[in-house]
Amino acid sequence: FLCECIGVCDTSQERQNYFNDLFVPTFNKLDDLLKLKPDFIYCAIPHDLHQDVYCKIIESNISLLGEKPFGANLEQCITINNKVKEREKTLVRCSSEWLFYSGANLVFNELLNSRENLLRLELSFLQSLYLYDKLSHWKYTKRVGDKGVITELGIHVLFPIIRLGFNCDDITSFNYTENGMIAQSTIVIKEKIPIIVNLSQICAGELNTWSIKTVGTKKSYEFSTENCKTVTERDSITNIKSVINVGLDSAYKTYSGRIFEFGFNDSIVQMLCSFCDELLNKKSNFACMTPQEALECHKIIEKC
Repeated sequence: FLCECIGVCDTSQERQNYFNDLFVPTFNKLDDLLKLKPDFIYCAIPHDLHQDVYCKIIESNISLLGEKPFGANLEQCITINNKVKEREKTLVRCSSEWLFYSGANLVFNELLNSRENLLRLELSFLQSLYLYDKLSHWKYTKRVGDKGVITELGIHVLFPIIRLGFNCDDITSFNYTENGMIAQSTIVIKEKIPIIVNLSQICAGELNTWSIKTVGTKKSYEFSTENCKTVTERDSITNIKSVINVGLDSAYKTYSGRIFEFGFNDSIVQMLCSFCDELLNKKSNFACMTPQEALECHKIIEKC
């Protein structure tokens, strides 16, 4: 399949100028973009606008790949999910690119195949951006949601837990507040195994680091976007540790050879491939997050 950008809607004139230079039509109002009848829209806007804008796109019978978290709170996410149910033939998915990293995908698939051997699971998403531009970005205001960093970053690390099928009823969170907003949180989910989630926007030295760590009776794995070329594997019996070079071994094959390094832009392209594959062929090599999975993440966030 071939994707073509036929229009962009943005309130920023600077961004509009960028796309105009690429001969892409730009608009100030969503209604003007909807008139083009695109096959789908990718939408990235502040969280408090998700409910109204996402529902309007879905009502127009246009497929949607919407940025997380699908509403600033649980109530808004429920409203969006109800709208999705009214338009079952319209494909709606939630954007989360991290599991499309080659290394993250390797670890996740190992978990799917051997969950019964798992003893401990830990996921983290750490940033330091709040330390530098907290006065100028909407993500550090109530527009992000009342739960601060848990709403902003939480879905990216809660999503794998939901897809693995864990029961997340027993939840304890330890939150640190900065300027009236939750800026750092550790969430403990008590299942048959302990599941630890670490979130921070005030972690000095961390730019945008997503990581997953597993401890199992047979094998243990660790992956971080900080070292996105490798996965660490440890044999739980012999305690021998090995490092796997994963390269571009992704869900969707690329023109670049697998010996090359995987990066953030690659994860975005992989996610778009998955969405388009599902849109056109009703299948995907690795599915994007569903609205229902986003809703289950919100239920966890609500308890924190």
